[in-house]
Amino acid sequence: MAVRIDELDPSSDQDVRAAAGLMTMAWRIALLDDTEPEYPLEDVTGVLLDVAAPGDRAGWLAHEGDRAVALCTVVAPEGAAHVIVHELWVLPSHRRHGIGRSLAEHAIAFARTHGRAVVRGSHYEGAPASIAFAASLGAAPAGRTEQLRRRGDENQVLEAWDDGTNAAVTERLRAERYRPVAVWRDVELRIAP
Repeated sequence: MAVRIDELDPSSDQDVRAAAGLMTMAWRIALLDDTEPEYPLEDVTGVLLDVAAPGDRAGWLAHEGDRAVALCTVVAPEGAAHVIVHELWVLPSHRRHGIGRSLAEHAIAFARTHGRAVVRGSHYEGAPASIAFAASLGAAPAGRTEQLRRRGDENQVLEAWDDGTNAAVTERLRAERYRPVAVWRDVELRIAP
């Protein structure tokens, strides 16, 4: 299996569509729900590359020929000692071939280049293979985050995340009728400079 890893270009329609397609599939598999809506193209750069937060960011797509088969996006928040892996996902048909490890190595290199000693990520609790993958890289458990959703006034899906560290936020989200849809296990990987 010849796979190459290319930098994700957020200005490339082709890259954004490939990333959105992979994320749609990832969510549908993770939530065991093929009615999960398409990942919106306009959200790819905003969500995957977290463009609203100050800091440097990068992403990579793994390709087999012209087909995107895996994705990784990272952000180095301004003033933080860590980087955050927003996504690291490989098509089920392409797992256990070193693609995920190669993408993780790109994320670690990004962290080192930016002088960060910690790589953080979250793994869907219903995906034990993902948690095992992070452990195989040396990542340790670092907490728990709930993914919450509710319907807005125009029936749109509104989403929020709660790591349980701020009781006032948790209480407000519950009062606004947000309900848990998934639990994520947070992990941290300490890296040598």
